[in-house]
This record gives sequence, C-alpha cells and structure tokens, in this order.
Amino acid sequence: MASPSREGTVKVIISKDNLYKLERAQRESMIKGIYDENENTLETALGGFLTALGFICADAPTPVGVAIGVVAVAVGLNESSKDILNDLSNSGLNWVRSQYDYMYDHPQYDLIEITYPYLEYYNVNGSKEIRFVTGKGILNRVHVAGGGWISPA
Repeated sequence: MASPSREGTVKVIISKDNLYKLERAQRESMIKGIYDENENTLETALGGFLTALGFICADAPTPVGVAIGVVAVAVGLNESSKDILNDLSNSGLNWVRSQYDYMYDHPQYDLIEITYPYLEYYNVNGSKEIRFVTGKGILNRVHVAGGGWISPA
C-alpha cells in the first residue's frame, strides 16, 4: 500500500491562469488517475495544462510523466486511502478555487504569492514525486499589474 512520502508546504508565485490549470490538473489526476487508474485518459486530459504540471510533478512535468506517476501511486492505494486522499484533495481544490475567485474579483492583480500544504507521493520506482494540494493555504501578497507587490486587500 502506498503512503505519503512527505507532507509540507510550498510557497509559489502564480497567475490566475495557472491557478485554474493547477486546480484542473489536480482534479483530472484524482478522477482519471487515482480512481480510474487510466494513464491514457489522464495524459489526454492533462495535455492542455503543461504550465501547471510542474506544481504536481517536479521530476517529469509532462502529461505522460504525471499520468504514469499518478497511476503508479493509485495502484498502491487501497480504497480507504484513496477516499482520504480525495477528501484532502477536495479541500485543497476548494482553496485553490477561492484564490482564483479572489484574482477574478481583483483584476488589478496579475500574480499572487501563496503558501499551500501538500502531500507528496513517490511512484513505485521512487523517481517521480506527485504532489496534491491538500488544504487551506495562505495568500501572502499580491502583485499589482504594472506595479509592485502589496499585502492582500
């Protein structure tokens, strides 16, 4: 049975577009990779989100690399572990969506700096890290388009 190899937090600077791509890539990874265990459909689903794949898989940020890594993790999880990961992932996805909404509601900001929690798994050969945003993070600061960084409103 697979278990998280590491949990922690990471600080990133991200655009509104990449927030959407991060959310979508994680959602597709959960549905098509963790539950369906289908590398081909996951690879196809991730094809449009190349810029966000580095948030999910640092070793191989390509649709093929992420699909292989996610399905390898899925094979090692029992149903109870998949359900726990799904609950944690949904919590993270809800928070990512709230950050997207914040940027949508404040079009004067082109970037935000966020810190979020994650669970990280290694695939069966130990080479690919797969990360899932797993909860509420922190909005550290926002970047005004054409200006500088400020505290969030």
